[in-house]
Amino acid sequence: MARTKSTEYDRRMHAVLDFIDQHLGRKLDLARLAKAANFSAFHFHRMFASWSGELPGEYLSRRRLETAAMRLRSQPEQAVLEVALSVGFSSSEAFARAFRRHFRCAPSQ
Repeated sequence: MARTKSTEYDRRMHAVLDFIDQHLGRKLDLARLAKAANFSAFHFHRMFASWSGELPGEYLSRRRLETAAMRLRSQPEQAVLEVALSVGFSSSEAFARAFRRHFRCAPSQ
């Protein structure tokens, strides 16, 4: 029985990861992610952190930044602001701060 439950949790968590990747440019709060996993927000938060080793917000931020970095690298003609908005940041300033904190360099570099 425990094995089946674990497999079901894995399936739900992978569904959330897919959901996040498909909706990076949208506002994704804990309630929406929990709904995608069919959990309560409280239970989802605990399960996701235990399963992934990251809090849901940390994972979401990291995925947004990594996706933006890949786009900036592969599409250098695209404006930094355009990339920032496409992955869910509300401004170039917020994006630049988060990018610098994560990668220790400016997005334009």
